[in-house]
Amino acid sequence: MPWPESGRHNQPQVLRVGRAADNDVVLDYPMVSAHHARIVVDQDAARIEDLGSTNGTAVGSLDHKIERAQLSPGQAVYFGTLRVEAGRLLGGRLSLGNHTHMLMSLTQQVTILGREPGCDEVLEDPRVSRRHARLTQSPEGLTIEDLDSANGTFVNGARIHAPRPLEAGDRVTIGRFSFRVGVQGRLERQDRRGNVSVQAQAVAVSVDTRCLLEDVSLTVYPGELVGLMGPSGAGKTTLLNALNGYAQPTSGSVFFNGQDLYANYDQFRGLIGYVPQDDIIHEQLTVAQALYFSARLRLPADRHRSSLF
Repeated sequence: MPWPESGRHNQPQVLRVGRAADNDVVLDYPMVSAHHARIVVDQDAARIEDLGSTNGTAVGSLDHKIERAQLSPGQAVYFGTLRVEAGRLLGGRLSLGNHTHMLMSLTQQVTILGREPGCDEVLEDPRVSRRHARLTQSPEGLTIEDLDSANGTFVNGARIHAPRPLEAGDRVTIGRFSFRVGVQGRLERQDRRGNVSVQAQAVAVSVDTRCLLEDVSLTVYPGELVGLMGPSGAGKTTLLNALNGYAQPTSGSVFFNGQDLYANYDQFRGLIGYVPQDDIIHEQLTVAQALYFSARLRLPADRHRSSLF
């Protein structure tokens, strides 16, 4: 839908915005309510209305909360803390966050998830083991069990070590894939690839009595390229170390797609890449050897050598 021009729309058009899949604009992030807001396009104007969302809707700046407001193409609209340019909201059907790829209906008693082509649900990700996890459907409900995978199976952010009953609303994470448990034994399969937000809230770092970083808050949205600029000693590396999970800040929080990074670090560590300032490769190894040994340390042991190059 183009930005409204005079005389283009004879009848008001409504776009629904929220986390639920039945919205016209799907923003699948924890800070966004299921049915967060709606945009009404009428004649030569567009306005946004908050639908009683939990974290509110703001226009222009994060602290400018609104119940109803007119929109212009270049404005920033905040759904909770998620920022989306107003022009994108009217640019056609938009979906950001953990995109839904399919709705799984578990019709058989046992479903095997893994990287192996013979699995019932194939998850193509280097961090997924060949036979990674097993879902069992019984009269008592749905249960998931990790099959001694290399990188683990997580339910609501916690790694499981025994069969775990699942309830509607639970979230299962395997590699970069996430499964939201729905009603009647259905799973909503989602993929986080390319749709990650990182948020720092009042991050501070101190060593003894020396303050290295004080009260830093920022949000990096999906698809953004962000540069940190400052003189030597300003705290750029200290901030990056806090954002990538290398060093937990003294106070404040870091969120990865709305979840606490350090509380769920085992779940997210395989999704974070970091290139440090200093060269960290072994000088005695060739580039191929360094990459090979790194892959062997990080990827499942069942990964064949030929697939690493």
